[in-house]
Formats: sequence, structure tokens, C-alpha cells
Amino acid sequence: MFITESFLEYPDNISNAVLCFFKGCLYNCQGCSNPQLKKWEQESNIDVYNQIIEYARTINSNKIVFVGGDCLHPQNIKMTEYLLDKLNLGYDICIYTGASIENVPEIIVKQCKFLKCGKYDENCRQESYKNDSYIQFASKNQKLYSAEGKLLSENGRYYFIKEDTNNE
Repeated sequence: MFITESFLEYPDNISNAVLCFFKGCLYNCQGCSNPQLKKWEQESNIDVYNQIIEYARTINSNKIVFVGGDCLHPQNIKMTEYLLDKLNLGYDICIYTGASIENVPEIIVKQCKFLKCGKYDENCRQESYKNDSYIQFASKNQKLYSAEGKLLSENGRYYFIKEDTNNE
């Protein structure tokens, strides 16, 4: 597993997040941004967990994004469930998967703060972008869901919810 950080990938307008790149993907999206991660390789659960925790401490963030490859690749499911279980308290987790929301196990949906679903579609390509108002995904067909399975985005774009600051 490759671990790094990014401001672009977490769906809010303030957070840097730990990015955890899983190896293994079955979707074969044309124009895949990470073709080197298609082949699955076994990882040690404990080592990966410790690496994520240490990186989160280093960048002072409680935001984690599972990207890929795909953390829902059949051989990654046990690792994903293990990490979600261990990280669920104290960390806000977002999963990026090529699966549709209907194909994501309910237990996984409920343990994430956000879940971005949908295969990358070269025909729906747009620039990945983030500013103070919204995050735009690489493909207009990709959708962002809440832990309750509620659709939050439209046309590959999620507008951040502004908190009402007039309530005093």
C-alpha cells in the first residue's frame, strides 16, 4: 500500500487527508489514472494500520481516503473491513470505489463518512478540482454518498455545506 497526503481528495474545503492507495482493481476503466495499481498484492493488516496512524499524526489530520486500485476488490475486502473497524473511532473516512452504491456492502457504507462511487468514464471526463465551495470529481458520472447512503453530489460535483454562522 502506498500512503501519501492530499488536499484535493477529501470532500470538504479545509482538510488535508491521508491517501491510502490499495492495489487491485477489476474495473479496467479506459483512461485509468492508476493502472499500476490494477494488480492485487497482499499487505499486512497491522503494518498498514500503523502506517496510516503514523501518517495521520505526521500531517495532523483525522481524514483518511481509501483510493486505488479499489479497496472493494474481492481480495481487499477483509483489509478494508479491518481498517474501517480499527479507524472508525476518531477518523473520518472516505472511500473511492468503481462500484455502484448498490454493490457496496452496507456495513462498509455505514462506517464511512463519505463514499464516492462509480467507474471512471473517459466520455464523462472533467478536471478534478476543489475550491472553497465544491469538489469536482474526474468523471461526471461519479457520485458521492453519505454514511446513510444519501446521494450528496450531482454531475460529478459536491457542494460543501455551509454552516449557519448567524445563529448566536
